[in-house]
Amino acid sequence: MRTTLTLVFIAGLAASCGDEPGALAADARFQLACPIDPAETGCGSALPPVDILGFDGDVAEDGRTINVSCSATSTDAGNIVSFSIGYGASPLLSVSGLVIPSSGSGNVSGNSCRVTATQSDNRYGGTTLGTCGSAIPSEAQPCQFGAFTFDPDGESGTELTTTLLCRNLRAETAPDSLVRDITLPDARSEAAVIKLINCEGL
Repeated sequence: MRTTLTLVFIAGLAASCGDEPGALAADARFQLACPIDPAETGCGSALPPVDILGFDGDVAEDGRTINVSCSATSTDAGNIVSFSIGYGASPLLSVSGLVIPSSGSGNVSGNSCRVTATQSDNRYGGTTLGTCGSAIPSEAQPCQFGAFTFDPDGESGTELTTTLLCRNLRAETAPDSLVRDITLPDARSEAAVIKLINCEGL
């Protein structure tokens, strides 16, 4: 099913009202899963998988409006990227302070990266608990971004692709009782996949 959707997404770039040349889009699959760490019991059950494929402002099959934002600022340290993915006015996944090489390809650097995931009215990570980087997930840095790949000549425009794996990402309001991993849907040992298309500033 998703292969078909992908083909429709690529082939129908000019069909949607928001799909002008350079329009912002995302292809992201992730899930706030129960922790793979057996010592963490604050879960209950995994939250529904998230599978977003479309342009900012498009209406998904379930009737919700896709919301994508992405911007990059060039600095001496590299490109500082912030992005969010979700529906309507409520991002499901937000990332700020992400420093990647000026070329757009390579590993995350610095210590300003933060991940926030929101589902079922609970916010996980955030400014204090959502530290991210290129190292293997740990208590000090629960979220790991894989190497970024930047393609200036992608099928739909410029493409920034990466993976994200979070272990024991804690809720801001109840860090000891609400804990999640961010993984590929229904595959707790695999990282989520994220592709941002036509990110402003790249």
